[in-house]
Amino acid sequence: MDADSLYVCAQTYYGHTDELTALVWSPDTTMLASASEDHTVQVWNARTGRTVMLYRGQECSVRALGWSPDGRWLAIGGDNNTIQVVNIVEQYATVIYNGHAQGCYGIDAVAWSPDGRYVASAGDDNRVQVWDAFTGQCKVIYEGHLDCWVLAVAWSPDGGWIASGGDDIHVWSVKTGMCRQIYHKHEYMQHWIDHIDWSPDGCVIASTSTDAVLHIWEVWTGLTLQTQRHPGNEEACRGLLTNALAWSTAIPATLPGERSLVFASCDKTVSLIRLL
Repeated sequence: MDADSLYVCAQTYYGHTDELTALVWSPDTTMLASASEDHTVQVWNARTGRTVMLYRGQECSVRALGWSPDGRWLAIGGDNNTIQVVNIVEQYATVIYNGHAQGCYGIDAVAWSPDGRYVASAGDDNRVQVWDAFTGQCKVIYEGHLDCWVLAVAWSPDGGWIASGGDDIHVWSVKTGMCRQIYHKHEYMQHWIDHIDWSPDGCVIASTSTDAVLHIWEVWTGLTLQTQRHPGNEEACRGLLTNALAWSTAIPATLPGERSLVFASCDKTVSLIRLL
């Protein structure tokens, strides 16, 4: 059986008129939000393909999208270095955050806090900023990434810490902005961290970079627990972004030996990794 026979196309969405730049699932997995070079953000039903929202308020290319935990809001990061918080039902922006300095490609990553109160955003100004999602007031600015774009941002499950990735990964306190851990074992020459995901118990981080290698490591010690090179063609995968990375939430945190995650990448494969 060849790889293509393992995939069945369940839905094709044709709403955009130019190249897609971002795609995220809603928290309940019933909808998808997509952004494009056509300067629109569109929300659509994943089962039927019906358009739920067509938003043109950014008026620029969008490269970062983030759903709020309750599924009611989208954080939309544009090439104009602003982030808009948009109500999906009413289709209007309640907050426009413009705290980032001008850069070449604008906002690269956005992530909501677990309680839905704050957004963390990263741009080409090498900074990660945490701000109130509904007032736009800045809470903390992290400047630990020197001369390096930040492409990935992830909150810890308890909301107290953020892991941000440039050419290495910094774990820092949301309250103080102080860095607790730097993980620098990814190959960093000409490669960047593209995805970070905390385990449900907050003790382990999985991270990938454009070197096509998955790292699983302890948050507070930096100890590498496991590495996994993508099983596809190595040369074909190098330099391409990981499409998805997600921990299983079905295994209780009391059974750390049975934790698992999946990651999908450039050659149409999805790999299931069990933490040994």
